[in-house]
Amino acid sequence: YHSADVDHEEMVDLLLSAKFSWALSEYPDPLYTEAFGLPMWQQERSCAMSINRTTDRRTECLWLRSTTQETCVL
Repeated sequence: YHSADVDHEEMVDLLLSAKFSWALSEYPDPLYTEAFGLPMWQQERSCAMSINRTTDRRTECLWLRSTTQETCVL
C-alpha cells in the first residue's frame, strides 16, 4: 500500500474503538502518538532509495492493543 492511499485519521478512529486486538507498524507520526501513546517498539532502519541511489534512515514503530490479558514480549 502507499501511505497516501490511507485515511489515517479514520484508521485511528477505527482502532481506538476496536473490540479486537491489533498491531500497527508505521513511521513515527504525531497522530499515532497522540492517539496511542509512545510505540511499544521502535528501531532505526536503513532504506535504500533506488531513484537517487542513496540510503535514507527511518524509524519504524510498532503500536499494539490487546483485548486479552496476555502480554507481548519482543
